Amino acid sequence: MFFCGPDIGSRPMNDDMQIAGDALDFCESLSHLQNPSTIADSFQKIASNFGFDHFIITDIPFAAQPFERAVLMRRWPTGWFEVYAQRGFVRADPVIKLCRSTTSLFEWSEALYDPEIEPRAHEVMMRAKDFGLMRGLSLPIHGLDGLETCFSISGKQPDLTGRTRPALHLMMMYAYERIRQIVRHEHAGTNPLTPREREVLCWAANGKSASETADLMAITERTVNAHAGSAIAKLGANSRTQAVVRAMQNRFIHV
Repeated sequence: MFFCGPDIGSRPMNDDMQIAGDALDFCESLSHLQNPSTIADSFQKIASNFGFDHFIITDIPFAAQPFERAVLMRRWPTGWFEVYAQRGFVRADPVIKLCRSTTSLFEWSEALYDPEIEPRAHEVMMRAKDFGLMRGLSLPIHGLDGLETCFSISGKQPDLTGRTRPALHLMMMYAYERIRQIVRHEHAGTNPLTPREREVLCWAANGKSASETADLMAITERTVNAHAGSAIAKLGANSRTQAVVRAMQNRFIHV
Protein backbone atom coordinates (compact mmCIF):
# COMPACT_ATOMS: atom_id res chain seq x y z
CA MET A 1 0.00 0.00 0.00
CA PHE A 2 1.63 3.22 -1.18
CA PHE A 3 -0.24 5.90 0.74
CA CYS A 4 2.04 8.56 2.20
CA GLY A 5 1.60 11.59 4.38
CA PRO A 6 3.35 13.66 7.02
CA ASP A 7 3.84 12.13 10.43
CA ILE A 8 2.51 14.10 13.36
CA GLY A 9 5.38 15.87 15.11
CA SER A 10 7.33 14.32 17.97
CA ARG A 11 5.80 14.65 21.42
CA PRO A 12 7.70 15.81 24.50
CA MET A 13 8.60 13.26 27.15
CA ASN A 14 5.68 14.13 29.43
CA ASP A 15 3.33 13.35 26.53
CA ASP A 16 5.05 9.97 26.12
CA MET A 17 4.30 9.21 29.75
CA GLN A 18 0.70 10.29 29.26
CA ILE A 19 0.33 8.01 26.25
CA ALA A 20 1.66 5.05 28.24
CA GLY A 21 -0.56 5.88 31.19
CA ASP A 22 -3.66 6.22 29.04
CA ALA A 23 -2.93 2.89 27.36
CA LEU A 24 -2.57 1.11 30.71
CA ASP A 25 -5.75 2.74 32.02
CA PHE A 26 -7.60 1.59 28.90
CA CYS A 27 -6.36 -1.99 29.29
CA GLU A 28 -7.37 -2.04 32.95
CA SER A 29 -10.83 -0.69 32.13
CA LEU A 30 -11.55 -3.61 29.80
CA SER A 31 -11.92 -6.04 32.69
CA HIS A 32 -15.08 -4.15 33.71
CA LEU A 33 -16.67 -4.26 30.26
CA GLN A 34 -18.87 -7.25 29.49
CA ASN A 35 -20.11 -6.51 25.98
CA PRO A 36 -17.95 -6.75 22.83
CA SER A 37 -19.73 -3.78 21.29
CA THR A 38 -18.96 -1.66 24.37
CA ILE A 39 -15.31 -2.68 24.15
CA ALA A 40 -15.30 -1.74 20.47
CA ASP A 41 -16.78 1.66 21.28
CA SER A 42 -14.20 2.21 24.01
CA PHE A 43 -11.34 1.26 21.71
CA GLN A 44 -12.63 3.46 18.92
CA LYS A 45 -12.82 6.40 21.31
CA ILE A 46 -9.23 6.10 22.55
CA ALA A 47 -7.89 5.27 19.06
CA SER A 48 -9.46 8.48 17.77
CA ASN A 49 -7.04 10.37 20.05
CA PHE A 50 -4.31 9.14 17.70
CA GLY A 51 -6.20 10.00 14.52
CA PHE A 52 -7.59 6.50 13.86
CA ASP A 53 -11.23 6.61 12.82
CA HIS A 54 -11.92 3.02 11.81
CA PHE A 55 -10.95 -0.53 12.71
CA ILE A 56 -11.75 -4.14 11.96
CA ILE A 57 -10.92 -7.39 13.74
CA THR A 58 -11.24 -10.36 11.43
CA ASP A 59 -10.11 -13.93 11.30
CA ILE A 60 -8.31 -14.81 8.09
CA PRO A 61 -10.95 -16.75 6.13
CA PHE A 62 -10.08 -20.06 4.56
CA ALA A 63 -10.60 -20.52 0.83
CA ALA A 64 -14.35 -21.18 0.77
CA GLN A 65 -15.39 -19.14 3.82
CA PRO A 66 -17.38 -15.93 3.20
CA PHE A 67 -15.53 -12.90 4.52
CA GLU A 68 -18.62 -11.76 6.45
CA ARG A 69 -18.45 -14.85 8.67
CA ALA A 70 -14.82 -14.27 9.58
CA VAL A 71 -15.31 -10.77 11.01
CA LEU A 72 -15.22 -10.57 14.79
CA MET A 73 -15.83 -6.83 15.22
CA ARG A 74 -15.77 -3.80 12.95
CA ARG A 75 -16.16 -0.05 12.89
CA TRP A 76 -15.70 0.54 9.16
CA PRO A 77 -17.03 3.39 7.01
CA THR A 78 -20.61 2.98 5.82
CA GLY A 79 -20.64 1.12 2.53
CA TRP A 80 -17.02 -0.05 2.57
CA PHE A 81 -17.74 -3.37 4.25
CA GLU A 82 -20.35 -4.19 1.61
CA VAL A 83 -18.01 -3.25 -1.24
CA TYR A 84 -15.11 -5.18 0.31
CA ALA A 85 -17.19 -8.32 0.86
CA GLN A 86 -19.03 -8.26 -2.47
CA ARG A 87 -15.85 -7.71 -4.46
CA GLY A 88 -14.01 -10.48 -2.61
CA PHE A 89 -11.22 -8.03 -1.76
CA VAL A 90 -9.98 -10.18 1.13
CA ARG A 91 -8.42 -12.52 -1.46
CA ALA A 92 -6.38 -9.69 -3.01
CA ASP A 93 -5.78 -7.35 -0.07
CA PRO A 94 -2.01 -6.77 0.32
CA VAL A 95 -2.52 -5.99 4.01
CA ILE A 96 -4.07 -9.42 4.58
CA LYS A 97 -1.29 -10.96 2.52
CA LEU A 98 1.37 -9.39 4.74
CA CYS A 99 -0.53 -10.47 7.85
CA ARG A 100 -0.03 -14.05 6.73
CA SER A 101 3.76 -13.69 6.59
CA THR A 102 4.67 -11.58 9.63
CA THR A 103 4.08 -11.56 13.36
CA SER A 104 4.84 -7.86 13.85
CA LEU A 105 2.68 -4.77 13.94
CA PHE A 106 3.15 -3.02 10.59
CA GLU A 107 2.13 0.08 8.68
CA TRP A 108 0.04 -0.39 5.58
CA SER A 109 2.79 1.30 3.58
CA GLU A 110 4.87 -1.84 4.27
CA ALA A 111 2.33 -4.05 2.46
CA LEU A 112 4.00 -3.65 -0.91
CA TYR A 113 2.63 -4.81 -4.25
CA ASP A 114 3.16 -4.20 -7.96
CA PRO A 115 0.09 -2.48 -9.47
CA GLU A 116 0.82 -3.91 -12.92
CA ILE A 117 1.22 -7.50 -11.74
CA GLU A 118 -1.41 -7.26 -8.98
CA PRO A 119 -4.15 -4.96 -10.30
CA ARG A 120 -6.68 -6.32 -7.81
CA ALA A 121 -4.43 -5.38 -4.91
CA HIS A 122 -4.17 -1.89 -6.35
CA GLU A 123 -7.95 -1.73 -6.69
CA VAL A 124 -8.39 -2.68 -3.02
CA MET A 125 -6.15 0.12 -1.80
CA MET A 126 -7.55 2.76 -4.15
CA ARG A 127 -11.14 1.93 -3.19
CA ALA A 128 -10.17 2.00 0.48
CA LYS A 129 -8.83 5.51 -0.02
CA ASP A 130 -12.22 6.54 -1.45
CA PHE A 131 -13.77 5.62 1.91
CA GLY A 132 -11.22 7.51 3.99
CA LEU A 133 -8.97 4.57 4.86
CA MET A 134 -5.82 6.39 3.86
CA ARG A 135 -3.18 5.05 6.24
CA GLY A 136 -3.14 2.48 8.98
CA LEU A 137 -1.61 -0.17 11.16
CA SER A 138 -2.29 -3.90 11.22
CA LEU A 139 -1.55 -6.41 13.95
CA PRO A 140 -1.38 -10.10 12.98
CA ILE A 141 -2.47 -12.23 15.94
CA HIS A 142 -1.25 -15.80 15.84
CA GLY A 143 -2.82 -18.75 17.61
CA LEU A 144 -1.74 -22.30 18.23
CA ASP A 145 -2.17 -23.15 14.55
CA GLY A 146 -0.47 -20.08 13.11
CA LEU A 147 -2.18 -16.91 11.92
CA GLU A 148 -5.56 -16.44 13.53
CA THR A 149 -6.67 -12.83 13.27
CA CYS A 150 -5.80 -9.49 11.71
CA PHE A 151 -6.60 -6.33 13.69
CA SER A 152 -6.42 -3.23 11.48
CA ILE A 153 -6.90 0.43 12.40
CA SER A 154 -6.92 3.34 9.98
CA GLY A 155 -7.59 7.01 9.45
CA LYS A 156 -7.00 9.90 7.08
CA GLN A 157 -3.95 11.23 8.92
CA PRO A 158 -3.24 9.03 11.94
CA ASP A 159 -0.27 9.35 14.26
CA LEU A 160 2.13 6.66 13.06
CA THR A 161 5.18 7.85 14.96
CA GLY A 162 7.28 5.36 16.85
CA ARG A 163 6.22 6.92 20.14
CA THR A 164 2.59 5.84 19.75
CA ARG A 165 3.07 2.35 18.29
CA PRO A 166 3.85 0.49 21.55
CA ALA A 167 0.74 1.93 23.19
CA LEU A 168 -1.44 1.11 20.18
CA HIS A 169 0.00 -2.40 20.01
CA LEU A 170 -0.82 -3.01 23.67
CA MET A 171 -4.34 -1.64 23.42
CA MET A 172 -5.11 -3.58 20.24
CA MET A 173 -3.97 -6.85 21.79
CA TYR A 174 -5.89 -6.26 25.01
CA ALA A 175 -9.07 -5.30 23.16
CA TYR A 176 -8.86 -8.39 20.97
CA GLU A 177 -8.22 -10.76 23.88
CA ARG A 178 -11.07 -9.30 25.93
CA ILE A 179 -13.55 -9.55 23.05
CA ARG A 180 -12.46 -13.11 22.32
CA GLN A 181 -12.75 -14.01 26.01
CA ILE A 182 -16.31 -12.70 26.19
CA VAL A 183 -17.34 -14.40 22.96
CA ARG A 184 -15.94 -17.73 24.20
CA HIS A 185 -17.81 -17.31 27.49
CA GLU A 186 -21.07 -16.47 25.73
CA HIS A 187 -20.79 -19.63 23.65
CA ALA A 188 -19.76 -21.84 26.55
CA GLY A 189 -22.22 -24.67 26.95
CA THR A 190 -23.77 -24.05 23.52
CA ASN A 191 -22.29 -26.57 21.13
CA PRO A 192 -22.88 -25.56 17.51
CA LEU A 193 -21.43 -28.79 16.12
CA THR A 194 -23.48 -31.75 14.96
CA PRO A 195 -22.56 -35.24 16.24
CA ARG A 196 -20.91 -36.06 12.89
CA GLU A 197 -18.89 -32.82 12.94
CA ARG A 198 -17.73 -33.57 16.47
CA GLU A 199 -16.71 -37.07 15.51
CA VAL A 200 -14.73 -35.86 12.50
CA LEU A 201 -12.86 -33.36 14.67
CA CYS A 202 -12.21 -35.98 17.33
CA TRP A 203 -10.59 -38.26 14.78
CA ALA A 204 -8.59 -35.30 13.42
CA ALA A 205 -7.44 -34.56 16.97
CA ASN A 206 -6.19 -38.14 17.15
CA GLY A 207 -4.10 -37.65 14.03
CA LYS A 208 -6.36 -39.40 11.55
CA SER A 209 -6.40 -38.26 7.93
CA ALA A 210 -9.61 -37.67 6.01
CA SER A 211 -9.35 -41.05 4.31
CA GLU A 212 -8.67 -42.83 7.60
CA THR A 213 -11.59 -41.04 9.22
CA ALA A 214 -13.83 -42.06 6.31
CA ASP A 215 -12.97 -45.72 6.90
CA LEU A 216 -13.52 -45.44 10.65
CA MET A 217 -16.88 -43.72 10.23
CA ALA A 218 -17.96 -45.85 7.25
CA ILE A 219 -18.64 -42.78 5.11
CA THR A 220 -16.96 -41.29 2.06
CA GLU A 221 -13.92 -39.05 2.27
CA ARG A 222 -15.93 -36.35 0.54
CA THR A 223 -18.50 -36.48 3.34
CA VAL A 224 -15.73 -36.27 5.94
CA ASN A 225 -14.39 -33.14 4.29
CA ALA A 226 -17.89 -31.66 4.13
CA HIS A 227 -18.38 -32.19 7.87
CA ALA A 228 -14.93 -30.76 8.57
CA GLY A 229 -15.60 -27.71 6.38
CA SER A 230 -18.88 -27.07 8.15
CA ALA A 231 -17.20 -27.31 11.56
CA ILE A 232 -14.43 -24.96 10.44
CA ALA A 233 -16.97 -22.37 9.31
CA LYS A 234 -19.04 -22.63 12.50
CA LEU A 235 -15.98 -22.17 14.69
CA GLY A 236 -14.56 -19.31 12.61
CA ALA A 237 -11.36 -21.29 12.15
CA ASN A 238 -8.90 -21.22 9.27
CA SER A 239 -8.07 -24.92 9.12
CA ARG A 240 -9.09 -28.31 10.44
CA THR A 241 -6.37 -28.17 13.06
CA GLN A 242 -7.48 -24.78 14.32
CA ALA A 243 -11.08 -26.02 14.42
CA VAL A 244 -9.93 -28.91 16.60
CA VAL A 245 -8.12 -26.51 18.92
CA ARG A 246 -11.13 -24.22 19.26
CA ALA A 247 -13.51 -27.12 19.73
CA MET A 248 -11.30 -28.47 22.51
CA GLN A 249 -10.87 -25.06 24.14
CA ASN A 250 -14.65 -24.57 24.20
CA ARG A 251 -15.20 -28.19 25.28
CA PHE A 252 -17.27 -28.94 22.20
CA ILE A 253 -15.28 -32.15 21.80
CA HIS A 254 -13.43 -34.37 24.25
CA VAL A 255 -10.41 -36.41 23.19
